[in-house]
Amino acid sequence: MNYFVEGLQGSGKTTLVGQLSELSPKYTAIREGEYSPVELAWCAYLTKEEYEEKLEKYPDLRDQIEEKTYYEDDHVILCYTKVRTEDRSFYQDLEQYEIYNNRVSFEDFKKIILTRFTKWNGDMNIFECSLFQNIVEDLMLFRVCSDEEIVSFYKEVKKALEGKKYHIMYLKAEDIRGNLQVIRKERSDENGRELWFPLMLDFFDNCPYSKAKGTSGEEDLIAHFAHRQELELRILEEVFPGKYSVLLRGVKLIPVTREDLETVWKMQIEAFSGLLEKYQDYDMSPGAEKLEKIEARFNQPWTTYYFIVAENKKVGAIRVVDKKDGSRKRISPIWIMEEFRGKGYAQRAIMEAEKIHGTDNWCLDTILQEKGNLHLYEKLGYHRTGQIEHINDRMDIVFYEKD
Repeated sequence: MNYFVEGLQGSGKTTLVGQLSELSPKYTAIREGEYSPVELAWCAYLTKEEYEEKLEKYPDLRDQIEEKTYYEDDHVILCYTKVRTEDRSFYQDLEQYEIYNNRVSFEDFKKIILTRFTKWNGDMNIFECSLFQNIVEDLMLFRVCSDEEIVSFYKEVKKALEGKKYHIMYLKAEDIRGNLQVIRKERSDENGRELWFPLMLDFFDNCPYSKAKGTSGEEDLIAHFAHRQELELRILEEVFPGKYSVLLRGVKLIPVTREDLETVWKMQIEAFSGLLEKYQDYDMSPGAEKLEKIEARFNQPWTTYYFIVAENKKVGAIRVVDKKDGSRKRISPIWIMEEFRGKGYAQRAIMEAEKIHGTDNWCLDTILQEKGNLHLYEKLGYHRTGQIEHINDRMDIVFYEKD
């Protein structure tokens, strides 16, 4: 069996591919930019003559180029983004030999894709966005194809895949705007300067689709992604019945009721048990609290507990303190259950809390020795106040604010 992991940008494809490959180490994970027998994103598609010219043009990179080169019939595939060089002109040069973004005629584009899908006979692979993302974006934004034309194209893709064992895992984004906010922060430099989003927006604003439709800007980009997801789900239903699963990866905050408090307490004790054992902070760890303390907090008019819900499951919880008197709002505590960690749920939950209670004037604290926590909060725009409280020989508490 082979798996195609699909979905919009920021839906968690890379994370899911990593998780699947960890669970099934005998499978081969094929990510964007790596050599793939079915997809050519971030790869140059060259004739042999063109390839020889590039070897002569970049003699200092010859060894790297040859290492990232693969031969298919009368063409050469060069995974040029995997070549490391400070010469940016190399990437600009090789980019022109990709097949996407209208760089080849539609007939050639179609022939290349269908031929490669037809010839592929592999097994036990996990492909990252190799079936939809780059192909659909090309057809929508650069060929300006109608939905019906794109559905028809995928009916031909299905014929090319006849007899092959595969299943499509589609990560449906319930909050496209929220997903974009997450990856905008993730793909920023250490100073918070966005690297990916300005390029994505420029790409969208200047594509043939936007020129023809008069669209531009963030709102139109979000509308495009919503349309694309709707179309991809339609393709799954109409073209690939029985060959796909739709996974929900959005995050919702559901207010906790009084009847839920014992559940919250049990989740909290389990979630913090590892940190309690590690730092032995029995006087202040959420992992050592009694149910009565959860109940007392719940009764505070300024406290709201929320379940963090994703994958149709309660994956964690967050407590928000909001006195609505101009004082700082506070997160204390937040947790994700162990089996759901590493999926970005804590980050999304905090962003959801900010949507509900306002994006400014927050504070929180965390364990200084937990570097992952520090990275999460700093990525979300929290900055250290300079206050650090020593707890014991194992741990210190560091304080954060967000204005």
